Amino acid sequence: MFMTEEEIEKCQLKILGKEMSQNVLIHGFCGIFALVLHDKLKCRIRKLVDAYGLVHAYGIIENTPYSMLYLDARGWTQYEDVLLEEFHELCDIPVDDNFVGMSEYGYGYGRIEDLDGDAIDEFRYEIKESLTSEEYADVYKQSTAIIEKWNFQTDL
Repeated sequence: MFMTEEEIEKCQLKILGKEMSQNVLIHGFCGIFALVLHDKLKCRIRKLVDAYGLVHAYGIIENTPYSMLYLDARGWTQYEDVLLEEFHELCDIPVDDNFVGMSEYGYGYGRIEDLDGDAIDEFRYEIKESLTSEEYADVYKQSTAIIEKWNFQTDL
């Protein structure tokens, strides 16, 4: 299950009493959604960064030894390039040797970073510091509700 941009625009949620498209969980609150994926589904977190910082955060689950699932607020796919397609044009700022040319994953000038352990704790701290506690709690709650509706099985 992986929603198109048109499908996700139709999904509405309320954050701090304001009606918004679920698209804000992809563009704006993807970090919180990735943290909820980690907390609820025990998946790893991966983030796409460029010279200015975070472009997109998402979850990864090993489906089989030879297959991965990539998850964000649109759902899940076996193809990381499909999940990141709309972010390619946002990652075109070369600043140093780590950003020039293609990354090892083949995405423009962005860089992929896998988070685990302390890096996830640091990421959570950074996200919480960038929002009010009420905003973080409400987005976390909304993200949890979406993931619970998926009825996703992590023992595939």
